Amino acid sequence: MIKGKDGLGEMAADNGSGIMRYRYIYSNSFRSGSFNFEVVRSDSDSAVIRYLSADHDEYGTMELKTSGEILDALYQLYLKHRAARWNGYHKYDEGVLDGSGFSFDIEFNDGENMSCSGDNCSPEGYGAYKKELLEIIEPYLQQMRDKGRDEMIGKGISGELNMVMVNFISNTFGKDRFEMMIRQYNENRKNFDVRIASYTGEFIEKGQYNYYYMLPDEDIGFENIKALIEKYGIIRWYDWDKTARDPNNAEWFQICFSFETGSIQAMGTEHPDNYDEFRRELLKYIVEVIRKAEAKYDDFRSR
Repeated sequence: MIKGKDGLGEMAADNGSGIMRYRYIYSNSFRSGSFNFEVVRSDSDSAVIRYLSADHDEYGTMELKTSGEILDALYQLYLKHRAARWNGYHKYDEGVLDGSGFSFDIEFNDGENMSCSGDNCSPEGYGAYKKELLEIIEPYLQQMRDKGRDEMIGKGISGELNMVMVNFISNTFGKDRFEMMIRQYNENRKNFDVRIASYTGEFIEKGQYNYYYMLPDEDIGFENIKALIEKYGIIRWYDWDKTARDPNNAEWFQICFSFETGSIQAMGTEHPDNYDEFRRELLKYIVEVIRKAEAKYDDFRSR
């Protein structure tokens, strides 16, 4: 099932002139996690990195000016792993419908080029090469993601709130569990989907609850939830994804608030600023919505 061609192999000669341009692409069938970056020498002392991530396509193509030392590091990696052996390698496994692929190409200072690619296939030694490649490039990519995140936070989100997705889930026995997906009213679907496992009775009486209902927007009060988002500065949670030192004893959370101009998404077991206060006030409000709906609609009840 493996088709394609091998590279030059052990007889290949290393290029001795250094790297002028390096481009790397990683892709998978689910798109999440896919990215590409390019490093181009500007002059003898500097370089430009351009980076595009499928997980952060709202940032567009990110760019960073940096020292030319990064190309020197990539060249040393090329020499260490004898990547010249892989020049011309291109193989694919036609028996795999999903999976991942990669390609990289190098332009050297003397004008010569090499390229290598694979779909669910890779040359011998590529795994170790990729690991070290990502160790070199990741600090630069993180710097660009941080800049993109700061710009999105500065720009903010505007327009009506139209979707709320919130999960507060703990692995610790006896801790409450909340899962909710609330959308603006649509006559073709039930838009209020809230599941609660209440062990402490802090927000609602102890028990298991599962509400699934077509609830009008005025009963949900999206403007009130938006006011809580603004009150606690949840825009600063944008793209948060951090793990606590002891994740097994920490509550995992995931939120997504969608507006007309974008969304705020965050997750993790390490909690951002104002987490406890926002969590408490949001859950109290959702239970209030439930109580009012129970009083207003005869068929609104936990399933």
